[in-house]
Amino acid sequence: MIKDRLKELDIKISELAEYFNVTRPTIYKYISTFDEGKTEGIPQKIRDLFDYINNYPLIDKHNVISFIFKSFTNKNDNCEDQNIELINDFLRQNINSEKGQFIIKIVSSNSYDLIIHYATQISEIIDKEKISKKDLKLLKPYKEIEKMYSIIGGKLK
Repeated sequence: MIKDRLKELDIKISELAEYFNVTRPTIYKYISTFDEGKTEGIPQKIRDLFDYINNYPLIDKHNVISFIFKSFTNKNDNCEDQNIELINDFLRQNINSEKGQFIIKIVSSNSYDLIIHYATQISEIIDKEKISKKDLKLLKPYKEIEKMYSIIGGKLK
């Protein structure tokens, strides 16, 4: 149900009403209608949002707000949707793998946000041919992990 999913994503009805320039009762009416399986009378952009929320279990509030703003700009950039589908496909095929379990952990917890931020930063410089002194400094923790990994025979425990 959309109302439950919105609550799970920490998205307030008043926020949606403001984004779509409608009243809160109107949003409630659209939610009720959509949950009944009816889509007539619901504006296409709101229907698309509800479909997006229903079809992508790994999204968060940021993804939803990005989706809303993209729908206002009418961009055809569906890179984010493709990435979510790629993750969903991976999880369907590898749910019990170490990587699959980690993806689930990072999506369901804020505990790894610092590590994710660091990994995102270094991912852009790891494969560079020329690395600056600043980049080397940033890569130091990563290089330590690589060293530890090789010491234990390439198997993390």
